[in-house]
Amino acid sequence: MSERQARIRRKSEAEEVKTVKKKSKAEIITNIVICVAIVAVLGLGGWAVASKYQNNAAQTQAEADSQDTSADAAQQSVPTIEEYAQNLGMTGEEFIKEYGLDSNEEVTPYMEMTLATEYMTLANYAKMIGSEVAEIRESMGIDDTFADDALMGEIFAAQADVTEGAENADADTADVASEDNTEATDNTAENEAE
Repeated sequence: MSERQARIRRKSEAEEVKTVKKKSKAEIITNIVICVAIVAVLGLGGWAVASKYQNNAAQTQAEADSQDTSADAAQQSVPTIEEYAQNLGMTGEEFIKEYGLDSNEEVTPYMEMTLATEYMTLANYAKMIGSEVAEIRESMGIDDTFADDALMGEIFAAQADVTEGAENADADTADVASEDNTEATDNTAENEAE
């Protein structure tokens, strides 16, 4: 090949490289649609994953909060007789003697106050909270069948029995009403059949 032919060939190859094939409008639109579809899929996928992680984060936070609440409740325990007495400026033993709890061997300065009140008489309970017996009777709904020297545990038990009896009576009334309604329905069906 001659030198002239080689130059022509190099020149034509260079022109082919320089000329870029122009894309048609259809190819451009197709490329844009593909790009938009890819971005949309990535966006939806990111949104779905993000909401999942947000829900997990919220659930984890709620569990942590409930654990904190449980820990706080455990720390806020019921005071013992000793702790309650110290707030009143006396020892646990002095409190036990002052409020008539010394007659019961089960009562110690380390007993919880909620349990200790069950061993107090109505009069001593009123004295402890700084109230009159009549006011306690009225506020707690205690009738005159209990004397002032009745133990608060007995009073609490009687009130629980009355409350339980009332709930059972309500349930019995509902059962009777249901049975009456069933009988009425049966009677109506028999009358229609005749």
